[in-house]
Amino acid sequence: MVVSNPPYICETEKIAMKPHVLEYEPHVALFVPDDDPLLFYRAIADFAVHALKPDGWLYFEANPLYINDLKTMLSERNFDEIEEKCDQFGKKRMIRAKKSRKLT
Repeated sequence: MVVSNPPYICETEKIAMKPHVLEYEPHVALFVPDDDPLLFYRAIADFAVHALKPDGWLYFEANPLYINDLKTMLSERNFDEIEEKCDQFGKKRMIRAKKSRKLT
């Protein structure tokens, strides 16, 4: 199993964030470039492709704005049973995917 909460907030989303988050959370742990919001997801998924055994699980906290792009990227890397989950506010916030048994 690989579980990650990578940085996933685009720089342009800063203006909508609460001050207490911006003042107390390290920005390196929060933000990704606007032109590459899946930067860390790709790196972690590529690691998981090699680190997980078939039927191993990959879990991410995700930016709801890019959940469909994330699902597509995971499918392209031979993950299946890709499922999204909502947080307590109804936002698509978590995704899980199973490493396929199929050979690529």
